[in-house]
Amino acid sequence: MGKVKFVLDRGGGIVELLKSPEMKAVIDEKAAAVLGGCGEGYEMDGGISGDRYKASVSAATAHAYYSNRKHKTLQKALGGARG
Repeated sequence: MGKVKFVLDRGGGIVELLKSPEMKAVIDEKAAAVLGGCGEGYEMDGGISGDRYKASVSAATAHAYYSNRKHKTLQKALGGARG
């Protein structure tokens, strides 16, 4: 079987799709699920960056930061949100 090369056609409306309100709703829902699995001291941030909407969850307090380093809170919350 040969290799398959996928080239994204940026002129075909994909950028509009990645910036659409529907995509924002889906991404915010997933980020909120991760945030819900973290507990106190974490925050969610989102916005358009480049050619797409992005969201992130991070430790907002020193306690959450060190707790995440020790217990891998964000990784565990991300794993739980994928289901």
